[in-house]
Amino acid sequence: MFIASVLGYDSDKGAIIVEMRNRFKVGDVLEILSPSENFNKVFKVERIENEKGEEVVDAKNVQQKLYVYSDIKLQAGDILRKNIT
Repeated sequence: MFIASVLGYDSDKGAIIVEMRNRFKVGDVLEILSPSENFNKVFKVERIENEKGEEVVDAKNVQQKLYVYSDIKLQAGDILRKNIT
């Protein structure tokens, strides 16, 4: 399932900036679709913040811009998805 479009990476925060498309939560495992070496890498969502810096546990507002903390530096145009079972 398509989860979010990557808008960029905030090096100061150490977070991926995304525009949310489908609901995801802290604890979900997301897969990266990218033309870079990050293609098919996966990571567990440990922390999410909204643009105000408030912690978000359940991202459910479509097109909301969020910070997803990860040590994987993604770039604009990358896509995040998750498996639905």
